[in-house]
Amino acid sequence: MSTTKKHNHKKAFCLMWYACKCGHRERIWNSRDGVTPFCMQCPSCGQPDMHHIAWNADEYAPEHIPHEGQRMWINMTREEALRIAKIRLELSRAMGHERENEEDDLEGRIAESIYNNGDAPDLKTVGAKP
Repeated sequence: MSTTKKHNHKKAFCLMWYACKCGHRERIWNSRDGVTPFCMQCPSCGQPDMHHIAWNADEYAPEHIPHEGQRMWINMTREEALRIAKIRLELSRAMGHERENEEDDLEGRIAESIYNNGDAPDLKTVGAKP
């Protein structure tokens, strides 16, 4: 399937508004031809209540240059997927869940499910140190 702009996803390369019930609002750029999460954790209050709003106000902006501090959706990297998988595994262990072959699961199944062949979105802040 292709959109009228010849992309695979309608929200490809769009500037999109996200808002939280705490009052935080921001415009996030989707720098990719991929889907983005409908909701996420709010950077102001820490709650998972920040939602993509005002879909009709999404602006197609393939030439957008994000400013310092702006957040943007990028493609997930294998390195980031592995980092996230390690955090999830550590949290699981802290909750008392341990299973055999954890390291094999980490490198394989867990990290791969996060990476999703590079199609998964990853939210980064322009200018932030990794």
